[in-house]
Amino acid sequence: MRPDQKTFRIGTLTQTLLHYGIHAEPSAIRFWEKEFAIKPKRSKKGHRFYTQEDIDRFIQIHDLLHTKKFTIAGAKQLLLHSDQPPRIKIPSRNEPVQNHSKNHLISTLTEIKNQLTRIKNLV
Repeated sequence: MRPDQKTFRIGTLTQTLLHYGIHAEPSAIRFWEKEFAIKPKRSKKGHRFYTQEDIDRFIQIHDLLHTKKFTIAGAKQLLLHSDQPPRIKIPSRNEPVQNHSKNHLISTLTEIKNQLTRIKNLV
């Protein structure tokens, strides 16, 4: 955490989430922390201090669980894989197809199909 980064205690966090229409008791915040491996900084007395990044993550978790109706396990999987960049390069529309071998195109399409299947299984 940067020294100039603004932090919030759990009461302020719950009030901030209310501004986004999210009613989350401190016990729910602590539960999401545990389930989604969110590690807020702590004071010497053990008080939690959350960053704006933490707030954004809680909003994302709430959206997945309550709006998009993900299970906790499904939301965990999606969040686990969402930070990863795409593993394959898809040829652009301007790139002529004849620059790619038939085998390369087939393997690329197979990989796309496999990734879409994995995403479907997460939902």
